Amino acid sequence: MGHPTDDRNFRLPRTVRPTSYDAMVSVDVDGRRFAGTLRIDLDVAEPTSELVLHAAELDVARARLRAGEDEREPNAIVAAPESETVVLRFGAPLPKGAAALELAWTGRMTEGLRGLYPAGEGIAATQFEAADARRVFPCFDEPGFKAPWRLAVEAPRGVEVLSNGAPASEDDLGGRRRVRFAETPPLPTYLVALVLGKLEAHPPVSVRGVPVRTFAQPAKLALTGFGQEVAVEVLPRLEDYFGVPYAFGKLDQVGLPEFEAGAMENAGLITYREVALLLDPRTASLAQKKRVAEVVTHELAHMWFGNWVTMSWWDDLWLNEAFATWMSFKIVDGWNPGWRVWLEFDQGRAAAMQLDALRSTHPVRAEIRNVAEAGEAFDLITYEK
Repeated sequence: MGHPTDDRNFRLPRTVRPTSYDAMVSVDVDGRRFAGTLRIDLDVAEPTSELVLHAAELDVARARLRAGEDEREPNAIVAAPESETVVLRFGAPLPKGAAALELAWTGRMTEGLRGLYPAGEGIAATQFEAADARRVFPCFDEPGFKAPWRLAVEAPRGVEVLSNGAPASEDDLGGRRRVRFAETPPLPTYLVALVLGKLEAHPPVSVRGVPVRTFAQPAKLALTGFGQEVAVEVLPRLEDYFGVPYAFGKLDQVGLPEFEAGAMENAGLITYREVALLLDPRTASLAQKKRVAEVVTHELAHMWFGNWVTMSWWDDLWLNEAFATWMSFKIVDGWNPGWRVWLEFDQGRAAAMQLDALRSTHPVRAEIRNVAEAGEAFDLITYEK
């Protein structure tokens, strides 16, 4: 009889939930590897003799669990590659109530554009949606598990280090430094992010107390002005529309030379393919400006739904993405009515209907059994139909 984690459709049990993460990761950008330590505070709803977390291609070297006065190590740490999990087996059941799990592990940057990967010369960045946080941290890597994150990162000196929160403190470690970031509001793991490397931004612009910066490689710094202007213009418009202030303290945007999607709405740290963020306003076409404005606004709209309010599983991805798509046109049209952006909206809708006419179509709300199927749902039907 196999273990439930031998099935690629395995979902984490709801009987153990994370209530906070406190992680430190040390990154060797040139060596393309990293090491981490982590404390996860847990709420155990019923006694269990095993804990299951997601971990993909990580070497979990040690684990220790504390519950009240009780402290113990697992009898076995068993990786289950099919479900990208690790099972911690204990000799006796863990008691119900609060517990803290401490872990140490090592891993390597990925060759693809997922997990923590080389994103350009001297740059490392993360891309975790839909389910690649597990390539960097052992964690509860499903969107229904939201918890605050406290993150610290060790990196070489002279390298910009960015995460979801603002830097709270910094320690000099000789040739390296450790940056501790402010705790985030509760986040699903797919919105946690890190960017390290030789990047620059102009001084921040404060929008209703929120510092906004747009980063690029130093040679491309002159191309950041338009994307920065869009963020500064649309952030207050989104606050006014939702009637809820921006929740993530600061807003950094980063143009990355190597990036899989158009952009990613990591809380407080939006990452972009360069072409979706950087442009020269003297030579860029109106179509290029509209595209950058639409992408920036789409990602910023996610700060409210998706990031603040999150779907519990990937079958509701359409609600996240289609609303962000609609919202980007609504807000950009309010900022620049002369652009007539609803004409592009009609084009996108027509393209989605064309795709929907094929045999390979799927319902807007699709049944998603595993994370591979979640990745397939990012298409025009989900975003535009």
